Amino acid sequence: MWTTKTIDSLKDFPVQKGQIISEHLWNEPSVSLMAYGFDKEEELSEEVIFSPMLYYVIKGKARLDLAEEKLILNKGEICLVPASVSRSFTAEEELITLMITLKEDPVIQNLDKEKVLNLFDEIPYEEGRIATKTLVRDDKLNMTLASFSGQQELSTHAAPGDALVLALDGEARIVIDQEEFIVKKGDSIIMPGGIPHSVHVDSLFKMLLIVSK
Repeated sequence: MWTTKTIDSLKDFPVQKGQIISEHLWNEPSVSLMAYGFDKEEELSEEVIFSPMLYYVIKGKARLDLAEEKLILNKGEICLVPASVSRSFTAEEELITLMITLKEDPVIQNLDKEKVLNLFDEIPYEEGRIATKTLVRDDKLNMTLASFSGQQELSTHAAPGDALVLALDGEARIVIDQEEFIVKKGDSIIMPGGIPHSVHVDSLFKMLLIVSK
């Protein structure tokens, strides 16, 4: 069960023959996350969703059929589909994917719609520095990419709402209310709102950070 302060590995999400397995990971007023495991050629048939949705492939390859084009998403790639766009989603091979529903109409920055992007490539490493790139920002939701190079840290602080970390590369030590967690590529962790936490990196680390206020 994915609960606050529990660390899990998305890349180990179950895939069963002839099935689609799903689990609701996180549900907030402004954002929800569902993990899916697809056997090859299984699909979510054509539908219209009335909120913007991000499709992020953790493992395998998927085909996203939109109204006017077909997109292929490989491991590490993401695609933002606007609200009210018809789509179907098919596993080209065994697939683990994360679907992030933005429940309201947020301010989206630095993230093209209906275009395949690689999250790892969207934020470079800057030697000896921390780099950040805002993808979504409004008064209820922040979504940010961050890269850490060298010995870096985010000192102890508390966020206004729960924060989800998806590790894209490398390794970090995250301290939540004096409890330590080692987070590696493919892992995730929820940092509860109002609880002190910090992030410590010895070498290299990239993450997608989603904060629901």
